[in-house]
Amino acid sequence: MKNINQFQSLDCQLGDQYDPTAKIVVSSRQEKDDYLLPRICKQIEFYLGDANLLHDNYFRRLLQENQGWIPLEAFLQCNKIKVILRNYPKGSKQQVLILIYALKRSDILEVDEDRGMVKRRIPFVDNSHFMDERTIYVENIPRVVDQQLLHQIFSRIDKQVLQVKKFDTYGFITFLNIESVNKAIQVCNNLIPKEIMEREIMIKGGLRVMSKIDWLNYKNQCKQLKQKKINELIEEPVKLKIKQIQTQDLKIEELRIAVGHAVNPRLVKHINIEADTCVIECANQFAADSIKLNIFRIQNYDDRFCNSFLDIS
Repeated sequence: MKNINQFQSLDCQLGDQYDPTAKIVVSSRQEKDDYLLPRICKQIEFYLGDANLLHDNYFRRLLQENQGWIPLEAFLQCNKIKVILRNYPKGSKQQVLILIYALKRSDILEVDEDRGMVKRRIPFVDNSHFMDERTIYVENIPRVVDQQLLHQIFSRIDKQVLQVKKFDTYGFITFLNIESVNKAIQVCNNLIPKEIMEREIMIKGGLRVMSKIDWLNYKNQCKQLKQKKINELIEEPVKLKIKQIQTQDLKIEELRIAVGHAVNPRLVKHINIEADTCVIECANQFAADSIKLNIFRIQNYDDRFCNSFLDIS
């Protein structure tokens, strides 16, 4: 009789359809109200919040497929919901009922009990394509600083930090609001945050902060400049002359082998031996310098190059 009364007292969890044989672990209404339902409500509000939906393709796709509604069964596949409901039969109606009663207390979500679905009261606006505009690039980060500490530092600027990614000594922080990007640059650029100073972490010159858009532009400029220099080298062939060599037994094939050890053979356009002079037409200055260095090494063990000297024209 005691067990029957215990299950009947949990009507908020099962509604009018309670099962006396079901496995119920929460022993009192007070414990359920103070622990179970608030955790479920808070977690699902997070899943359907702007911060998560901006980079959560799964729930964003479900919103699009169901005109803003999401089946409650979808949340039962989430690891954190599984942990909260681990003591209840997996995939049962009981779990769905618990989600329904938990979400009734939400101010930002609306529940359809008949269909077992939930939606946001304020529709989600997908502006994930503006992520770069709301992201900053941070470098000179001490290696001992982890993502959690970075999140703490930049949460002072905007509590709604969407994402923090750290790689070695640099990272990216994405905010919910675009205005937070300029504020973060003003507050943190070339400064040492107090969270780092309090932990006595060594850092030289402070953090260097810029918007991700500026960083991408700078990166593209560097890439273009590098490619320009490569093109200039490729467009300016160099002739390398080796004079006073013993050409009696020297063959072009042997010289090509020597050249091949120094540089990619494709960077050598032409080799010609006349009298005591060999002319190598190189694709660029780098190829000429590499071949020149290799010829100096050959002189130590090949008499045909012993008394020769190099000239780059």
